[in-house]
Amino acid sequence: MMYVPILLLYLSALVFSVSIDCPPCLPDSCIPVYCRHVYTDQCGCCPYCARNETDPCGGTINYWGSCKPGLKCVYRLGRVFNEERMGFCETVDSCSAHSCGYRQYCTETHNKVTGGRELSCKCPFYNCTATGNATRSNETVCGNDGITYSSKNCLWKEECKRGSVIGIRHNGNCTSFADDQSIIDGGAYKRIIVTVTHKPDKCMYRDKIYLIGESIDNQDPCIILNCVRNGAVLATPVPGCGDNPPDLL
Repeated sequence: MMYVPILLLYLSALVFSVSIDCPPCLPDSCIPVYCRHVYTDQCGCCPYCARNETDPCGGTINYWGSCKPGLKCVYRLGRVFNEERMGFCETVDSCSAHSCGYRQYCTETHNKVTGGRELSCKCPFYNCTATGNATRSNETVCGNDGITYSSKNCLWKEECKRGSVIGIRHNGNCTSFADDQSIIDGGAYKRIIVTVTHKPDKCMYRDKIYLIGESIDNQDPCIILNCVRNGAVLATPVPGCGDNPPDLL
C-alpha cells in the first residue's frame, strides 16, 4: 500500500496556514519508481518521479510534486482548478540566463534518452575559405591581425574561436607587410620583413620559435628583430649604426 502523508489544514480568521503530519516512514510501503529524475515526498520518505512537461505540479506543500530539471512549475490565471494552487510544468527559457563566450550563442536541445533539455555554446557557422585565401575582394576584410578574411562574418567566426576581439583594419585584402605604412619608416634603410609564417601567435626564425611581441636573438648590433603580427619577423635599423642592412636570411 502506498505511503501517503496526511494533510492537516488549519484556518484562522486572517491567515491560511498549512502543516503536515507525517507518520513513521515505512520504506517497504513505498511504490517503486523507475525514472531518471527522482524526488522525495513531503515527509522525506517515499520517492516519486519528477513531473514532465504539461504535468500538474506544486500546490500546497508541493502536493503535486516538482518538475524535472529544465522545467519549472508555472501558475497561470485560469489554470488553477482548486485550492491546492496547482501549476503546470513548462519549459524554462534557459538560454536567456546562460552565459556563453565571445560571439558564441546558446542552443538548447532535447535529449531523447533523458527527456531533459541540454544547453551548449557554439560559434556561428559560416562557409569560409581558408584563412588568407579569400578571392572576392569586394567582400574581404583585413583583420587587425594582418590576415585577410573572406567576409566580416568569417572574421567574427575566428573571433569566436579565439574568444577575443580581432577587429577590422580595413575592407579588402590585407596588403603585404612590406607595403604596410604602419610598420615602415625612413632612416638609413627601411624597416623590412624578413620572414612571414602566417601564424597568429608566433614566429619562426632560424629554427627557433618566438611569440608575438618578443625580441629575437640577433648578434648584429645595428639591427633589432621583433616577432610581430601574422608571424612576421620585423627588422628595425638602429639609427646611426651601419650603412647597409645586414644579411638576415
